[in-house]
Amino acid sequence: MASNDRTAGGAPSIDGIWVVSARSSKGESAWRFIVKQTGAAVSATILRVDGDTGTLTGWYRDGRFVLSHFSGARPLLLEVTPAGDGTLRLKQNGQTELVAAREDAPRAAAIGAPTDPAHHTRVKDPGEPFRFSFPDLRGQIVSNADARFAGKVCSRHRALGLDRRTAYERYGWRPTPWTGMPCAANTS
Repeated sequence: MASNDRTAGGAPSIDGIWVVSARSSKGESAWRFIVKQTGAAVSATILRVDGDTGTLTGWYRDGRFVLSHFSGARPLLLEVTPAGDGTLRLKQNGQTELVAAREDAPRAAAIGAPTDPAHHTRVKDPGEPFRFSFPDLRGQIVSNADARFAGKVCSRHRALGLDRRTAYERYGWRPTPWTGMPCAANTS
């Protein structure tokens, strides 16, 4: 559906996945902008290599969608204006201007593909043991040299004595590229 198509509420349809031209300090040239739309109401997020903006919500009014997100740590105001050529003009916090094209549109190919996080951040040597030492939730020092980690795969949740479900539910932790790294065991 082109951005000039209208929803039942009269707002142009921007529902779907868009590719956004971007220049970041992390070397990215494109991000994904994912939009869910019901009439004039929208919720969206911008996916970057280091995470996302959080859920942006808003409405269509005065020829544009005005979305926002506030978490205290990363507030964002995003104005999204459909352009006549089928692209979107995004304005972040009244300053940074970006262009987005539907993911399957020829214009998106010209923007380029968003960076794959799995290829952006990795360890130098995956065969090298993951070394760590920090206090757990009870204040006891946990280290990769602990006998309980001998021959096991390391992860944050295991080091803290949490199962994956608790780690996800309590802290929102998901598996990372480091999940498969061996722990170094204290052999002395």
